[in-house]
Amino acid sequence: MSHFLIFYTFVYGGMNAYIVWRVRQAFLNRRTFIYPFALLCGCMVFGPILVRLFWGTAPGIGIHLFSLFAFTWAAWIFWFFCTVFLLDVWNTAQTRLGKNKFIVSPRRKISVAVCLILVASCWGIIEARHLHLHTYHIQLDHLPSGTPPIRLLQFSDLHLTRLIGEQRLEQIVQFAKDTHPDLIVSTGDCIDNRLEDLTDAAAKFAALQPPLGKYAVFGNHEFYMTAHESQRFHEAAGFRVLHAESVKVSDHLRIAGVDDPAARYASLPGDQVSSDEDAALTRHHYPEAVILLKHRPNVDSGSRGLFDLQLSGHAHGGQIFPFGLFVRLQYHWTNGLHKLKGNWLYINQGAGTWGPPFRVFAPPEVALFILEPAIPKN
Repeated sequence: MSHFLIFYTFVYGGMNAYIVWRVRQAFLNRRTFIYPFALLCGCMVFGPILVRLFWGTAPGIGIHLFSLFAFTWAAWIFWFFCTVFLLDVWNTAQTRLGKNKFIVSPRRKISVAVCLILVASCWGIIEARHLHLHTYHIQLDHLPSGTPPIRLLQFSDLHLTRLIGEQRLEQIVQFAKDTHPDLIVSTGDCIDNRLEDLTDAAAKFAALQPPLGKYAVFGNHEFYMTAHESQRFHEAAGFRVLHAESVKVSDHLRIAGVDDPAARYASLPGDQVSSDEDAALTRHHYPEAVILLKHRPNVDSGSRGLFDLQLSGHAHGGQIFPFGLFVRLQYHWTNGLHKLKGNWLYINQGAGTWGPPFRVFAPPEVALFILEPAIPKN
């Protein structure tokens, strides 16, 4: 944890310091403005850390408002840094080429960055509010010929709070009513709030009664909220949470699920939470087709061939451009459907937002899968 804090402070603090330096260059005669701006930047370096420390424990709406500002500030600083840094690279190139007339002045760099931030913020809010439904037909080898298609609706990373997510929840409920799924699954990070603030949301989920049931796994944020609160919400919403276990939901289909590795923060007894795929898949082939619910988009090499389709989330498709380029450094796959050897992987970009309330070139989604028997090869 200490290594992460050092790395975080160095990177995020460095971004803020870089911006203060460039703003000071642009406004040398406005020191009454520079000093408060520098103080704000310095304080906000620790904003996300304070949110993490007090999230789920601080009462009232204050922590939610502070979180919204702290992470929105982080997005602005990220965009600001990327824009000004690229313009600095441009200026360096022009200087070396001897084309000084194309150099961007310090104040113009700040103006360009501010304009881009305003455009990106407006676009990000609009994009985040438009939830898309994507439909996929997938043939599973372990569904016997003649099995009727099974309709599975997946949502992920809703990050429901008392301030954000109500509209997205309404859209998910409407999608479920319109598409008539046989079962509904959540692949983690459904909530970011205490149960008493989400009783209405739980009731809306509970009203959905697909014939094969509703299943969920915990993402990292369910454990940040405390596993007890998360378990209570999912039970009130009518979801069965799978903790390294599997359930046969029909004659030819089984749902398996594992907890996120953040289970080490769990407040449930240790034998109730686990990210152990061995326990969920039991290291032998079930005769049924197996759908594996797993929050993070990692594929365990030892589990390949033991499931037919893995459904994941977590990466948000990067959420805000160009952050997705950095997410790809951590995860080989960050979104979409992928055919692996012997099975499929689908990474949902998520229905909500975490941190800043923006999505830029990473639209939110809900996925509907039509699971069908594989066509025999001649």
